[in-house]
Amino acid sequence: MQDRLYNLLMQKDEITWQSIIYDLVRTGEMDPWDIDVSVLSKRYLETLKTLKEAHFLISGKVVLAAAILLRIKSDKLVTEKIANLDSQLFSQGEIEDLDNFEDNIERIKLLGNESKIDNQDTIGEKKKGFSE
Repeated sequence: MQDRLYNLLMQKDEITWQSIIYDLVRTGEMDPWDIDVSVLSKRYLETLKTLKEAHFLISGKVVLAAAILLRIKSDKLVTEKIANLDSQLFSQGEIEDLDNFEDNIERIKLLGNESKIDNQDTIGEKKKGFSE
């Protein structure tokens, strides 16, 4: 897969991020999860050493392709993998218990604040009684 993407980058003169994504989706042969960006980058650096000059159009293409692949992987991780993390770690009952626990903490905080207010009122009334 890295070979296919590498050849795509090196053979076309004009390439855009849209064409990279379109080609990946259209062919369906490449899964962005199976592309090792580090291998692709290493091959590019080897090519640069062979050519003995940095061709900025090509280097820009490689950086663009690596950034697009990283973005695709990150989006998939955030939307699919992390969203299901709780269900993979805990059973449904445990998740509900955790939700109830958070609600109970909020109630305790509210009750604590109310009791502080009541205690201050009671202390204030007792002080008035002693001063009279």
